[in-house]
Amino acid sequence: MDVVLFTFAGRQPNMKLQAPLMHRILEEHPNARWDIWNLARTTLDAVYLQTLSGQRVRVFNQFWRARAYEAVYRYYARPRYRDTLFVKCDDDIVFIQTGRFGDFVDAIRGDTVTSALTINNGASTHAHPALWQHFTTRMRIPLLEVHTHAGFAHLCHVYFHEHWRDMLAEPVQLVDTEDWVSINMIGMTQPTLAALAEQLGTPSPLFIAGRDFQRTDKLGDEGAVNTMPRKILRGFTAAHLGFGPQQPTIEQFDRWRAGYADIAADYLSNKVVT
Repeated sequence: MDVVLFTFAGRQPNMKLQAPLMHRILEEHPNARWDIWNLARTTLDAVYLQTLSGQRVRVFNQFWRARAYEAVYRYYARPRYRDTLFVKCDDDIVFIQTGRFGDFVDAIRGDTVTSALTINNGASTHAHPALWQHFTTRMRIPLLEVHTHAGFAHLCHVYFHEHWRDMLAEPVQLVDTEDWVSINMIGMTQPTLAALAEQLGTPSPLFIAGRDFQRTDKLGDEGAVNTMPRKILRGFTAAHLGFGPQQPTIEQFDRWRAGYADIAADYLSNKVVT
């Protein structure tokens, strides 16, 4: 079955980390392709994205400046993609355990949205016992508020930088979750994507996965995903750099990116075989 990885892309420093990982996936999975949706906020970033186009890599520019996320989902909801699996990846996913990508694809089925075990993601933190223990002993914030705290991002990134070899060696295990899943790297079948697309812009339920909403609220993609069955694949790890409301400093971003660049250099050189 064909697999489409699609990235809502823009930020050049992040994409420079993501691109080598995506190319490794394409090398190892001839049935996969990478669709890059240019939603850059600056001309320099938009120009950079064009340089990523290549074999089984397409850059789409029709929604540049419009930031039309809903239109992208509706593009893939067309019947021509009925037999395709989809992996949505934010542009600040700066590490992917490429050697287990096949396990992730195998876990995508039915009406369930499957997430990677994602660093800097509340639900994924809850799904990893050691990381969860680290969180509960050091942070005094509710799980639903982690996207607003730079300290949470720092805790997660430092933990991964110190323990990444052990985490990448963990066995693959698909676990259910009732938590609010931040959709940084998720997989779904095409019928599930089409069902998600149908919900976009419709009135939100008043309660979704622990969050309250108003009658005037409309569903976005993350809200829609969290109305669906959700699973997390432990043993397939991705790293998400940061949520906007976390507001890390430029220096923090630079340190985190440098750490992930070092990890990827070791990982992609095959010094770590997982």
